[in-house]
Amino acid sequence: MTCFIPQHETTGESKIFVMKDYLTGKSAVNNLKPLKHRHAIRQAMIGLALFWSVGQVMLAAFPAFAKVTLGETNTIIIQAILGVSGIGIALGAILAGRLSRNYIETGLIPVGAIGFALDLLLLPHVSGHTMLAVNFLFIGFKFLRGAGG
Repeated sequence: MTCFIPQHETTGESKIFVMKDYLTGKSAVNNLKPLKHRHAIRQAMIGLALFWSVGQVMLAAFPAFAKVTLGETNTIIIQAILGVSGIGIALGAILAGRLSRNYIETGLIPVGAIGFALDLLLLPHVSGHTMLAVNFLFIGFKFLRGAGG
């Protein structure tokens, strides 16, 4: 897939890593400046942080949920259901990338956030391996689409 990454000409500007700036926090402050001035970047970053936070909780809690709810003890099946969310993440990222070529499409943020919330609300009410896998697919897909890629 790396063959499909477009090659861009360099700007001639070279960045030099300065250890002192890193240790004193100056480079961190400079890297976070776009968050202060660009609302869309801040929204996307908050959305992605929430997504990965919820994802970590789901990763930790889902195996116990599957054991109690489905009676499933086969870790391969449980991991496969969780793995489907990765496919959703990839598909959502592709769609968001196409809809947001050179900018963050902020209109996708509320759509994805609402879809993500609805899928999370639906999760405890879904039974069966296939429906859980479909729900995890949409959880990954909808949120990354809403986060703007």
